[in-house]
Amino acid sequence: MIGVSAALYAIVGVLTNMGIVSPVVGVVKFWPAVIVPGIFAVLFGPWVGGIGAAIGIFVSDMVQPGHGIVLLSLTVGCTSNFAGFYLVGLISRQKMEWRNILALLVIGSMALTGMIA
Repeated sequence: MIGVSAALYAIVGVLTNMGIVSPVVGVVKFWPAVIVPGIFAVLFGPWVGGIGAAIGIFVSDMVQPGHGIVLLSLTVGCTSNFAGFYLVGLISRQKMEWRNILALLVIGSMALTGMIA
């Protein structure tokens, strides 16, 4: 499943960067490829999501022109994708009550809007 996740993430990522899957507006890109490792992390666990995302973003970076900086991809892209999707898989396995989810959403929203310093 790690290989399938990585391959799909890389393919959708390349298609996205070419403007085939989603349009590129100025310098802002919508990156729908992140749905792939997110789904795999929830369905198959944190290790599948994290490792699949790390490999997928590395392959995607190396294939695309102008993104082939190996050290940058390994230190920033792979590590952050692994951590993010590992956490998605880990959190999705936790048993949470609606009250706690609502509290986290309210606190997170307040932090993002600057209401909490």
